Amino acid sequence: MKKLLILSYCMFFFLSGYSKDMRIRGSIVDSLSLSPIAYATFQVFDSDNHNVFNAILVDSLGFFDFRNVHLENNGYITISHLGYEKKTINITAQQRELALGQIKMVPNNFTLSEVYVIADAKTMFMADKVVHLVDSAMLANVSVTAELLKKIPQVSVNELTRVARIQGLENTLVLVNGINTGSSVDLRTVNPNDILKVEVITIPSSGVEIAYDGVINIILREEPRKGVSGDTEVSFLLNGRHLDAYAGVIVGFEKVRINLAYRNYYRAYASEGTEIRTNTNTQDVYKTKTYAAKPWEVNNDVRLNIDYYINKKHYLNVSTKTDFLMQCNKNWDVQPSKTSNNITEDLTKFTQQLQYNYFVGNYTLFYKYKIKEDEHYLTANFNLNVMNTDENTTTLYESGETYGGKEQVEKLAGNLMIDYSNTLNNWLRVNAGFQCYNQNFDGILNNGLGDNKFHELRYSGFLDLYLTVMGLTCRLGIKAEENRTNFRVSGTETVVQQFLSPLLLLNKQINKYNTIRALYRKTSYYPSAWQLAPYSIQYDSLTIRQGNPLLQAQTQHSLSLRYNFSKPSINLSAALFYNYSGRLIRSQVTYDNNLFYTIMPKNLGQRETFGIALSGSSVILGFMEIEPEMSLYRDIYKIENIMRSNWFFTANLSLTVGLPWRMAMGTWGSFSTKRLTIQGHIEPQYELDAIFVMKKFQNLNVFLALRSVVKSNETSYIFSENLAHQSIFEHKTFGFAFRINYFFNTGKKYKMEKIDSLHEMDKK
Repeated sequence: MKKLLILSYCMFFFLSGYSKDMRIRGSIVDSLSLSPIAYATFQVFDSDNHNVFNAILVDSLGFFDFRNVHLENNGYITISHLGYEKKTINITAQQRELALGQIKMVPNNFTLSEVYVIADAKTMFMADKVVHLVDSAMLANVSVTAELLKKIPQVSVNELTRVARIQGLENTLVLVNGINTGSSVDLRTVNPNDILKVEVITIPSSGVEIAYDGVINIILREEPRKGVSGDTEVSFLLNGRHLDAYAGVIVGFEKVRINLAYRNYYRAYASEGTEIRTNTNTQDVYKTKTYAAKPWEVNNDVRLNIDYYINKKHYLNVSTKTDFLMQCNKNWDVQPSKTSNNITEDLTKFTQQLQYNYFVGNYTLFYKYKIKEDEHYLTANFNLNVMNTDENTTTLYESGETYGGKEQVEKLAGNLMIDYSNTLNNWLRVNAGFQCYNQNFDGILNNGLGDNKFHELRYSGFLDLYLTVMGLTCRLGIKAEENRTNFRVSGTETVVQQFLSPLLLLNKQINKYNTIRALYRKTSYYPSAWQLAPYSIQYDSLTIRQGNPLLQAQTQHSLSLRYNFSKPSINLSAALFYNYSGRLIRSQVTYDNNLFYTIMPKNLGQRETFGIALSGSSVILGFMEIEPEMSLYRDIYKIENIMRSNWFFTANLSLTVGLPWRMAMGTWGSFSTKRLTIQGHIEPQYELDAIFVMKKFQNLNVFLALRSVVKSNETSYIFSENLAHQSIFEHKTFGFAFRINYFFNTGKKYKMEKIDSLHEMDKK
């Protein structure tokens, strides 16, 4: 009897232990069309909500068959896919084999009301953005986020600088989880394995700063990956003129993700320039030749980011960036000369020196409340910016003459934005918000001889309505804004400016690959505190710079018609555009008969541009990627009853070739023809910026490049009455660049599971 009891206990423990590993199989389909769904996220949790199994299903028929799923006690399965409601299935540990059959996923209301077509299982086209789901297939062979973004259509990433932007647009803001800290995030602070999806927003919300015409929003997974990951990178020029060091670590807990990063930046490129001022009546010429052997600047910053997923409805983020040591020391040796009556004589040599020290702190608190679902939410974004700077400009002549000035500035600015978004029904969505910006800018200038105590208060309200009817989406946007500025000690009155900025967008998804869009938008650009400062600094005996407290905001009207063709291996965008800008904020240059040179920002005339822009990317033969961009437009300037016009062409080309043994090589360059400025023009420019080769190891990336292989000088002309001013500048960035990147990941990772079935075998 005793032996029988012992045998029974042994069998019980054996069966109990065996039952902890189960087999789960089934298939996933759309509840409306019953078509298979691939790339769904499959997760198993125990009764304590601990994640015990992750997978992304890539079987094209939606089948899955998982074995050896270890579950200690009862639990549940979650199946999710972008555009569908999450499915939850309860399970027990006693089930050794679980046949779920056909699992029907229900499209959510947001998808039905706003998405006209799903290009594939991972991409959704919407009125103002394209959403890309990140799965294991996209993460294959990806070690850093810059490599992941390169796989997304419309997104271009500079392999050298790791800066991402939307093709065909000038200024792209890169965000994480929609949090706006005032600048783009450093892609190195984001682990690609934490990314759920990427939104490419070509028409930003009316609440986004108008300096940006596109937004890349990286959405992270709401369940932090437990464990530690890190990224360390060192990039430098072998000639010692460039160093960029980075180290970051990400720690994941059950509801919290903590990111701490440090960056060091050093630049010391040699430069030389020539400046020639000519009186076209007398033929008198003043000329300077300038050379700087090693002007250097250094910056150190520390970044801390904390994501706290309180629950399914509440999310909190704290982001900080502190530039605790930002220094610059630039010295130029200048040899001036003067030609009069065809006789040239050297003038007294002088040295120009620029020194500054900056402390900049940027602190952001972000809160998001999901009222009902992902696209029905309320957010609050508060940003605090603190700056303390000491800047000195000194010109010392060998004869003992000294010019220049000292500026000491303290800045405190706060920016609060409230944003509300809701899908009201199948054809209407609303996005509305309020924003308030307050800035105190206190400065002492010219060694205490002048004050720049500047205050700015800006507040605005915005509203965007999205109407979708029969595949045509219309977006109506309006932003009402008031900006109040004043200098507290200069005796000037408060300047009040009010603007109404409308937006009209018509978007039509023609079919699976083709989209056409028409856009009208009015925007306003404000002058900076530095441009408004009521002071002047004399840089040398013949050069002075002045501020202008009477500057008004610049306005712009934009009209465009854009066509986009997008497939997994090719993306093409073509746009016709027209822009009209009034009250241009430009630096006006004036001279006297002795060639004395005065620079002052003013509202000068207007500018019109119209033309065509083309951009895209294509993968050729499966291993070669080419990214061309080009634009051709007519530029028309009108100032003081004088009109000047010119055709302008610019082109950029990036080429990357995949090689065996996880290697790649590539190059990129640019070319532009003669370009007009407010008082002159810039000569044609060209550059072959780099030729590079990369090698990937398991946890290591190595990058070697030859920088600035071919580079033209920057040559510009300014004309003012009977005077002509030519400037030639050369930045010596040529050299071999070397970068080594080490990264590591611990904790659970999402893995790709593909289970062959009879149906799959039939297809092959």
